[in-house]
Amino acid sequence: MDALARRLVAEEKARVAATTARGTRPAAAAAAAVSADDFYGPPRAPAHVRFRVPPDASDDEKRQLLLGDIRQAVNEATPNTTKRTYDTYQKQYFEFCTANNLTDPTGKNIDVYAAAFILSRSVGANALTLATLKGPVRAAIGALVALANERPSTSQPVRRALYAATHTAPVRDAAKRPLPPEWLIKISRACWDAKSNIGTRDGAIFVFMAFGLLRRSEAVALRKCDVRERSIKRADGAPQRCVEIHVRKAKNDQQRKGSVRLLPAASSVGSPLCPIGALLRLNTITTGHADEAPLFFNLTDEKQKRSAYHVRGIPAALAPATPNRRLKHWLKRCGADDDLIKHTGSHSLRKAGATAAWAAHVPRLTIQRAGAWRSGAVDAYITVSEQEHAECWREVIDSVDDISDDDA
Repeated sequence: MDALARRLVAEEKARVAATTARGTRPAAAAAAAVSADDFYGPPRAPAHVRFRVPPDASDDEKRQLLLGDIRQAVNEATPNTTKRTYDTYQKQYFEFCTANNLTDPTGKNIDVYAAAFILSRSVGANALTLATLKGPVRAAIGALVALANERPSTSQPVRRALYAATHTAPVRDAAKRPLPPEWLIKISRACWDAKSNIGTRDGAIFVFMAFGLLRRSEAVALRKCDVRERSIKRADGAPQRCVEIHVRKAKNDQQRKGSVRLLPAASSVGSPLCPIGALLRLNTITTGHADEAPLFFNLTDEKQKRSAYHVRGIPAALAPATPNRRLKHWLKRCGADDDLIKHTGSHSLRKAGATAAWAAHVPRLTIQRAGAWRSGAVDAYITVSEQEHAECWREVIDSVDDISDDDA
């Protein structure tokens, strides 16, 4: 066995020993003597660097080596937001086990410990909702032993605990409401009237997210080369100016096939919601940026004419939470009440676009494909107004009355 292989085996054994002794998750066992970067190389190492098993290694050593390589590959493929979410709930799980003197939290009793932890988080002042318990909490605990044979997230104790939690977990309406059209117009006009770089950037974000049906993660991931103006032919043969948005990645696009959104120019001249106008304004503050530079970037000062550059000359991209914060800022600036601000977030723009399309009698399938929804989840983004609801049932009642009159 060569020196590299011996170091790999020694490190993996140290990790397993530390995990068993302390009862912590594998990620916390990184306190082993040697850093993985010393022999795995930099992140996203070439494929030929991985899965090198010495021929004279024992079966247990081969297993540990391969598990280490698989663990690294999974870690690199997992989004940072998912890692942070898992870390939060895994930390709470370990604190729960420590407080209740439960030894070996990742051992053979992990399913029972996980069930008890889920029930404990379904009650109290800081109780989690049932959707959170079923989703990220269960997944975070399952990730602790994802490469082992145990499956605590689907075990009977956990399933029964989630059933019990349906009667104790609080019900919170966390879903955001669609942004009313009049408020979308108000904040867009306010952004353009501000005549600042930040206003120009924010106005373009709101227009693209609403009519491009973009998630905030998709919007902040856009590069300058992903958005361009192009011309298409309408049904009557007349040319139509459009903004073409290429979405490279989405949370429901694991294969990274990407999708394209086409936003036509508004018919009315000077409309604050015109995508072409938003793009032209945005181009005034992105002149000189590289094609791969973020389309929406951080601006540290209202008076700055350019973004805050990193040492490589690429502007700093917005954080995923920034569109939500900026939307609330402009709503407050335009005089919105606290209730509207509280129930409005960046997802309200995506809902506003889907709801407006439905109100304009756009077919549901067209809306689903335009927003790249893979399932019937699009229905949750379409809000039927009270007027539409009342009109629908008025027609039903009238039709029944007509039948009764005929029978009479």
